[in-house]
Amino acid sequence: MESFRLKNIIILILALMNLCLLGLLGVRLTTGYSAQAEARQQMVQLFAAEVSLWMTALSPAPHRPPA
Repeated sequence: MESFRLKNIIILILALMNLCLLGLLGVRLTTGYSAQAEARQQMVQLFAAEVSLWMTALSPAPHRPPA
């Protein structure tokens, strides 16, 4: 009887530990996805700024009629 009870307690402890580890994995995945989304957004902003600079630098000067 005592070994049966001890075995059930150990199984319960292991199940709770697995639930905690699963929760930690979920938190890490969520953090990773949000960091990846933030990095993607920063790259889009950087690319847009770079394209804007190139377009400004490469655009022809406005034609001015001679005075």
